[in-house]
Amino acid sequence: MRPATVACAAAVLLGHAAAYGEAARPLAHGWSLYPLDGMISINGVACGGEQAALRTWHGDVAVFDGRSWTKLPRIPGHEQGRTYGTAIAMAPAGAEILIEVSGRIARWDGGDWSTIELPGWRGPIGAFAVLASGDLVVAGQGRIGLRSGSSVASYDAGTWRELSAVAGAAPGDLWTAGQGGTVMRHDARGWSRMATGTTAWVRGLFVTSPAAAWAWGGGAGPAGPLVLRWDGRVWAAAAHGLGAQIQGMAGDGARPWAVGDDFIARFDGAQWLVEVAASDIGSGYQAFRGICASSRFLFAGSAGHDGGALVRTLAGP
Repeated sequence: MRPATVACAAAVLLGHAAAYGEAARPLAHGWSLYPLDGMISINGVACGGEQAALRTWHGDVAVFDGRSWTKLPRIPGHEQGRTYGTAIAMAPAGAEILIEVSGRIARWDGGDWSTIELPGWRGPIGAFAVLASGDLVVAGQGRIGLRSGSSVASYDAGTWRELSAVAGAAPGDLWTAGQGGTVMRHDARGWSRMATGTTAWVRGLFVTSPAAAWAWGGGAGPAGPLVLRWDGRVWAAAAHGLGAQIQGMAGDGARPWAVGDDFIARFDGAQWLVEVAASDIGSGYQAFRGICASSRFLFAGSAGHDGGALVRTLAGP
C-alpha cells in the first residue's frame, strides 16, 4: 500500500465521527487517563500506525489518536446479538481494524464494516493478528488460518491442541501458543514445538524478533504467575516482581510493559516494577484489558466507569 493511501485511510479511521471524551487525567510515571464514557465492558485493545482502538464484549469499537476518541458505527448484527467477542487487531499502518464477532471476523476499512468468512473452520476463534507483513493470521483448535481475499483459508498447525495466541513478522516466521504449555513455531522447515517447561495454558505471545519473545498464561499458583522469556535458545521463567498473572504485553522486547487486572508494570531487565495500580485511577475502575504500542505511544485499556485509555508517550525512558 502506498504511503499516501495509508495516510488517507488513517485519516478516515479517525475522522468518520465527531471526536469526544473528557480531558486527560495525569497519573504516575508519565501515564495519563483519557476517559471514555459509555463503553464499560472493554475487553480488547490494538494499535496500528499512530492510533489505537478498543472494543467491548458487545462489539462496540472506539479509535484513539493520542488526543481524543472517535466511536465507529455499530457492526451489522448488533441488534441480533451477533457481535460478541474479545479479539481485536489493527493493520500495522492503521488502515483497517478487525474484530471477532460471534465466531466471524468483521473488518472496518475506514468507511464501512464487512465480513471476512472462515469456511470450514472448526470450533471457536482462539486469537488473530495482523502481522508486520500485513497478513491476517487466525488461530484455533489445531488450525492456523491465513486471509485470502475476503475469506480465511485453514491449515494444519502441527498440533491438535486449542490455540489462543498468534504472533510473528510474516507467515514464514510464525508463532502460536495455547493448551498444555504449547508454543509452536513455523519457519522454512515447517512447524516445531518448543520446550516451555510448563503444562499450563499459554494464553498470550509477544514476539519482537527470533531471539526475543515472551509468553504468559495460566494462573498465579505457589510459584507465582506464568511468564516466560525466550532468548533465542531457551524459554525461562521471568515473573519476578509480579504477584498476579498478566493479560498483555507491549513495547521494547528487552524492557516491555505488561498489564494485569489491577496494574501496569515494566520489566527493568531483571524484575517487573509496577508503574500504575488500580488505586491510582478511581472507584469506578474495573480492570485493565490489554496493552499495545503505536509508533509514538503506549495504550492500555481500562474497563469501568473510570475506564478508557491509559496513555504513555514513548519519547521518554
